[in-house]
Amino acid sequence: MNGWAAPFWFALALVAYTYVGYGLLMGLWARLRPPRPPVADDYTPPVTLVIPAYNEAPVLAAKLANCRQLDYPADKLTLLFVTDGSTDGTEAILAREPDVTVLHDPVRRGKPAAMNRAMRHVQTPVTIFSDANTQLNRAAVRRLAAYFADPSVGCVAGEKRVVDADAGSGAGESLYWRYESTVKRWESREGNVLGAAGELSATRTS
Repeated sequence: MNGWAAPFWFALALVAYTYVGYGLLMGLWARLRPPRPPVADDYTPPVTLVIPAYNEAPVLAAKLANCRQLDYPADKLTLLFVTDGSTDGTEAILAREPDVTVLHDPVRRGKPAAMNRAMRHVQTPVTIFSDANTQLNRAAVRRLAAYFADPSVGCVAGEKRVVDADAGSGAGESLYWRYESTVKRWESREGNVLGAAGELSATRTS
């Protein structure tokens, strides 16, 4: 029993550091660093919004309406859906939309493969990834794109909020993502973000 004590406490300390200790250290470090200067929303480079959509027919109407109400110049925003493997008519629904580019392959290879395939078709300097079942704040694309005015920025993480969280697991998930977002803000004081939610993130295409 005693022989397992050291590995057990080491493993426990490692888990505690990962979920709590790291955040506390970043919070302390952020207090010692000056805040990053605010970005100006008037920098609006051409952007491609890439949306992997596997069997997402039930949410497409809401997603399209959300995309079209984004506060971003319409002539600078390309909507690119990847519907690989879908069998519920997702690609057919999107094909009827004149302002949407659709990539479809009957073979499903997973979300990372769909995202990588989309990148071969992106011709804008900034790429933003979003999920089909995610609703974006009206200013989200403008705010994300604005950070790329700084040539040293390669990726920007969006902030996830669980808006329909009731009591139980939903509330726990919302609390967790609020904590994650806070840690990301602390990390950004140093000019780094170690992770980004798949529901919304932006990258310099190059």
